[in-house]
Amino acid sequence: MKLELKLRGTKASLFIFHEFLEKKDSIIIPRWDVYLELIGTFPKAYESQIMSIRNSLIDWADSPDKETCGAYTLILKRSDPPNSTLGKKSIETRWLKGYGSERRQLQGIDSLYQELEKRAYNPFIFASGDHNLKEQISAHYRSKTLIGIRGADLFNMFWMPSNSTVIMQASSGLINKAAQPILARCCGHQFYEIPHHGEKSPRLNFETIKSILNGTRNTKTPNHC
Repeated sequence: MKLELKLRGTKASLFIFHEFLEKKDSIIIPRWDVYLELIGTFPKAYESQIMSIRNSLIDWADSPDKETCGAYTLILKRSDPPNSTLGKKSIETRWLKGYGSERRQLQGIDSLYQELEKRAYNPFIFASGDHNLKEQISAHYRSKTLIGIRGADLFNMFWMPSNSTVIMQASSGLINKAAQPILARCCGHQFYEIPHHGEKSPRLNFETIKSILNGTRNTKTPNHC
């Protein structure tokens, strides 16, 4: 790759395939979610490699001997910002400004949990930022329904069994196109988006969630790549 860059410069495959740009002394790369648009156009050999790596990581993260009480309805809670005891310099180095719940969060998670529990949906509140990769993979692999506000933690849907249900609550202030529906289609999941009404941190409505889970709400994104 280094040799090709040296010989071909900006005509190298990195620039052609990945749409890299050169600006002064810097190379500008696309947003990471741009690559989701390319899923479905990869050679079949690539797809099998991706799934092989996925399955290996699931085997590593989720022991078949682990006790389970059925598939979870996973409710994602955005993690709180790091506490000040870490020191300002450490926080600025390791975390983005406006981390987790400081930027946006779901309201009404506890009441939703109670309503789902009454109806035997097996709810589980999960704050991804409080868990390591192994724990995140395991929790999502053991879930068939995922509920969360728009954010990067929803991309853990990748570890869920095919044909799971993903419910994303939209949030105001985000102007870029959401990439979550693209990944959901390519994972074979049923995807639903609940619109916001101008709030950055909207409150979940149980009746809306119930209608989706009962299959009576038609806001699905078609499952194709």
